Amino acid sequence: MRSHADRLLSTFALLLLGAFGGRSLVWADTESANGPSLALSTWRDGSFQRDVERATTRRIAIREPFVRAYNQVIWNVLGAAPPGIVVGRHRELYAALSVREFCDPFRPTRAHDMVLQAFAVQAAVFARMLHEHRRVFVVVLTPSKTAFQPGDLPRFQCAGGEAPNRVAPRLVRALSDAGVPVVDGRLVTKLTASRYPVRAFPRYGIHWNEWSAHPTIAEILHVEAAELGAPPPNLEASAPTLVQEPMEDSRERAAIMDLYWAPREAGIPRVRFELDRRSARRATVVGSSFSTVIIEVLRRVGAYSSIEEFRYLTAVHVSHPGGIRHERLRLEDIDWARNVFTSDTVILEINEMLELPDYAKIFVNQAIRRMPVVPFTK
Repeated sequence: MRSHADRLLSTFALLLLGAFGGRSLVWADTESANGPSLALSTWRDGSFQRDVERATTRRIAIREPFVRAYNQVIWNVLGAAPPGIVVGRHRELYAALSVREFCDPFRPTRAHDMVLQAFAVQAAVFARMLHEHRRVFVVVLTPSKTAFQPGDLPRFQCAGGEAPNRVAPRLVRALSDAGVPVVDGRLVTKLTASRYPVRAFPRYGIHWNEWSAHPTIAEILHVEAAELGAPPPNLEASAPTLVQEPMEDSRERAAIMDLYWAPREAGIPRVRFELDRRSARRATVVGSSFSTVIIEVLRRVGAYSSIEEFRYLTAVHVSHPGGIRHERLRLEDIDWARNVFTSDTVILEINEMLELPDYAKIFVNQAIRRMPVVPFTK
């Protein structure tokens, strides 16, 4: 027997489908003459959404407005979000990937300790190759929102709590044991949050903000200075001022969630940063979308004269300053001599929800293979 929640969800979906589809909406599903089967179980596993997308693609000319209106109704009325997003008990938004990484103890993709140790050995080789020429390689582990504040997750999503075999703690340990300079931004961020009552992650977003990221950024600069035997620079942050998020951020969220409009965040910390000295050194940052905040703060305070940003290694390449942008790269498209090997500092950022991502393994492997015996001069 279907639950009351199932019946309520079906009612709203059918009303919306009828309003937008009218008589022209005919489900063409070979497996079920009655069209997509809507229940909490099919909603959670994504099968209902896939059936709806297939049916609407075949039968409705105005598919995009339909999808946006449908998502708007389920968000405003039921507090549900499109696939890929988990809504917390108080409407906190989480990335579904990070929820699975944090909660699922049976994930078959968890990297074995031997895999992590093999990666750490390669990272140590690359770090030594750079260090011989007074260059620095730093690996940075950044926190996921789910791991940072799991308390708002729906109970059915994380009934067993944190999984016992998560990759991030084991990866940090493997890198440290191999002698790789590593910054554990997960611990640094939690320590800062315990001292200041300021949100580290927005309610309606999954990425950390500049206030929560700045201690990790300061630690990167300290580790770099320690590797070079130089005095560490001092990154100072002003007391945060809470403001409403810019409208463009709300519009971007609406686009990501396929909504007509999205709630606008309040209480966003705005911070001013100062670095006690600027540097003529060059940097390369390879990382996920979480590295964007790191790059923005480093760029603004003048920590480096230039920064080469490689998002997921081959997805996007941006040169700072200048903003020259390239997308969908091949490994052969990367100018390793100019944009990697001549940089004074190479930062590899890994978010913990990605475990040990392919871009990190490929970057370290390719960097070792392509590193010249005598590094290119600047």
